[in-house]
Amino acid sequence: MKDRLLGTWKLVSVVREDLASGEKTNSMGADPLGFLTYTADGRMIALLARSDRARPAGAVPSPPEAVDLFGSMI
Repeated sequence: MKDRLLGTWKLVSVVREDLASGEKTNSMGADPLGFLTYTADGRMIALLARSDRARPAGAVPSPPEAVDLFGSMI
């Protein structure tokens, strides 16, 4: 089974379920972007981001833009 998981996987959804109510939400939006990679030496890396992230107005994000950018990715 381990060998079947090795490699890079494309994210297709991020669903959060509230255990008390059973309510499900797309916590990274309807069409999130991301990848999950498992390596043979036991390492894992994940990158998840909202597809509707706002681009900063300039080359360097303002402090409020930086907060929004960091808050829209894991």
